[in-house]
This record gives sequence, C-alpha cells and structure tokens, in this order.
Amino acid sequence: MRARQIKPAFFTNEDLAELPPLDRLLFIGLWCIADREGRMEYRPKRIRALLFPFEVLDIEPSVARLADKQLVTHYAVDGADFLQVVSFGKHQKPHMNEPASTLPACPGTSTNGGSASTNGESASSNVVATRAITYNLEPITLNLDKPKTTRGKRAKVGAERPTEVPEQVWNDFIALRAKKRAPLTQTALRGIAAEASAANIPLARAIAICCVKGWAGFEADWIKSRRISLGRYAAVLDGLTSVPEAPKTIDSDGNVLEG
Repeated sequence: MRARQIKPAFFTNEDLAELPPLDRLLFIGLWCIADREGRMEYRPKRIRALLFPFEVLDIEPSVARLADKQLVTHYAVDGADFLQVVSFGKHQKPHMNEPASTLPACPGTSTNGGSASTNGESASSNVVATRAITYNLEPITLNLDKPKTTRGKRAKVGAERPTEVPEQVWNDFIALRAKKRAPLTQTALRGIAAEASAANIPLARAIAICCVKGWAGFEADWIKSRRISLGRYAAVLDGLTSVPEAPKTIDSDGNVLEG
C-alpha cells in the first residue's frame, strides 16, 4: 500500500457525512491500495484483509454505496473486476518513483478517473454528477504539495550595548553570559543597571566587575559583603587591561579581604 494524504475537511464534508463511518474509512483505505492512476483490482476479500485485518465484515455493500455516490467506479475488463477512485489522478501527485499503472482503465473514462466522451459529445449526466462530487471533495484531495509558508523575522531579544559601556567590556560580558547559558536580555540589563545604581557606581563599572569576577549578574550587596575595592576596576575601564590581584588578607573571623 502507498502513503496518501488526508485533510481535516474530510471530517466535515457533507457528501461523505451521509455515508456510514465504515464506508468513509474504507474510502480512505482505497486511496492507499490504489495505484498512481487510482485503480485497483476489485477483490473484496483481499481489500478487507488489507484494510480491516482484525474485523469480520463484508465490504461489498460499502463499495456499492461509494459507487452510488460516484466516489468510486466498479468496472470489468476481460472478465476481471476493478475499482477506480473518481478524479484520483486529477488531484493527486504521486511520488516520482511510484510505478506506472499496469491495470486497464475504466472504459469511457479519462486517465484522471473522471468521465470522458467517447463520441465527441460530452456525457452530460455523468460529467455533471462527477464534477459535483469532485468539487465537494476538493478540500480532501490527495495533493502532496506542501503549502508554502512564510516565516516572520524573529524579534531581537538580546540587549543592546549602552553607550557608556566600552565595546570590549560589553563583548566580554556577553561572552561570559553565553558561557553560563544566560543570554543577556534587556530586562536582565535593566536589573543590573538598577543594582549598579543602588551600589552608587556606573553601569560600566558594574559590568567590568562582573567580567573580572566571572559573574553573570550583579547585586549591590555583593560589593558590601565582599568588601570589594571599586577603585581597582577603574583601570579596566580606562585601558581595558587586566588588573593584578591585590594581596589577600584574612580578618579575625577568617574571611578573605580584597583590596
């Protein structure tokens, strides 16, 4: 069997809604059995075994109802029975590697499974009925073309560099945040700016401290609790050079003092 496509509109199609659920399911299954021209041998027992292997049922009444709706055509050639899904070839684009049909076409039909004239005149009654069904089934045709979609541009979520922050310091901080898997958003930057203001230091100085200390964020309390000498980081902003670590001393409580 072949893979075929079914669209959501199948379930709200009013013509199909008049058929029992089994008939509708059978109709879908016939698409998978049919060759690239919508033809198949009409062997009811084999079709039942392929489509309903766990059910005990007779599909012939269902096929008859599908034929009454002109959704399929039952025909015979040289004593062999066949089924043709009406307008199957008109709407489906089979895979390029799917082999050509080896089954005889339904007499009096075109290659796309629709009605055709045999004497130069239109078979009006058959054509009108077939077209009516075809148009109603348009939403559920087996067109394998993928719909074209347009993707909108993603909104820029990264924060922009404030003018007062040197480019090198900014790039180093962005790289630091990326390494910690914490992209710098505009909201995060506003939070750092607020903490820098609370610590009474410029934003650029706060970001420079983060770069030297390896911090992904900044809090004003860190300056006080860790007794960081802010003057040591002025050189980072002035010359964008590293500052040697000052000798560390330990207070009476065993805490390491910086600066």
